[in-house]
Amino acid sequence: DFRSAADYAFSDVGAYMQGLNAHAALYDALVKLEASDHELSAEERIMSASLRKDFEQGGIGLGTADRGTVVALNSRMHELGSQFTQNLQQNTLKEISFHPEALKPLPSVLIKSLKRSSSDPGKVIIPMLPSAVSTVMQWVSNPTVRRKIYEASVCHPNTEVLKQLLNVREELASALSFENYLSISLRDRASTESPMRFLESLAKEVEKKARQEVRILKSLKSEAEGAGSGVHIYPWDRSYYMAQAKAKLSEPLDGSSLCEYFSLSSCVEGMGMLVKSLFGIDLLECEASENELWHPDVKKMQMRHETEGVLGYIYLDLYPRAGKYNHAAQFTIR
Repeated sequence: DFRSAADYAFSDVGAYMQGLNAHAALYDALVKLEASDHELSAEERIMSASLRKDFEQGGIGLGTADRGTVVALNSRMHELGSQFTQNLQQNTLKEISFHPEALKPLPSVLIKSLKRSSSDPGKVIIPMLPSAVSTVMQWVSNPTVRRKIYEASVCHPNTEVLKQLLNVREELASALSFENYLSISLRDRASTESPMRFLESLAKEVEKKARQEVRILKSLKSEAEGAGSGVHIYPWDRSYYMAQAKAKLSEPLDGSSLCEYFSLSSCVEGMGMLVKSLFGIDLLECEASENELWHPDVKKMQMRHETEGVLGYIYLDLYPRAGKYNHAAQFTIR
């Protein structure tokens, strides 16, 4: 299908790019250009420096055999990153069912909107979509339900993917004569210790406040589930009791009263106004050719500059559906 073809193309293009990043003739041409009398614009200098970094991470300064090893490691990293994303998508297809009374205090209108289980029509299905999981974790008072949802939402195959990715990164750092992968990422910095110092100082600053907030969560859990239950705040407790704490500290806000101001059409229109005022670019919905769009919900928008004409196109795929990314995402096609 379309997604499988896109995944294959993504992997294929990634492997091709890794090969280009180790192409000696291209690198020599870049170095020659930078050393020439040709005056580069600020944008061209930035692009040149970015390309040079890509070449360096591609092992351009190594011998042919070692360079091939680096290309293979970079390609493997690309494959593992793609596999990680695919696993997350696959995990959203999982479903778990409960009797409606177990989902209290979710609004009845929301529970009625859920699909019924085919094996047990008395139960409703909670999909493992991030939005559905988040709603249950924040508002369902039954800790057993929250725990089951949490455990079902964890993408276990990615544990092994992450282990492999860490090993490949370590091998890549060694092949490029770096102490670790962090040193590759921060190779233009004077020191790789500053990020860790920043994180340690930040942790020190927020530790006292964090401990105070954990005590509040434990107190709320003890009140709701009985004495002794607040000894531990489990992953499936955190969102729920944080929501309860916020509800106690602030005036309740009816989210439905805000919806009329943030309809999808209003948001797209507002985005168009901002782009127009900042860049002089109009976002205009236009007709797509046959088979150009991968789903009927997708809209094709033309980007037209007031003096330079058509600059390009944007495809807006803004509605949720099974197997689709459920977080904000942007992909450059060309």
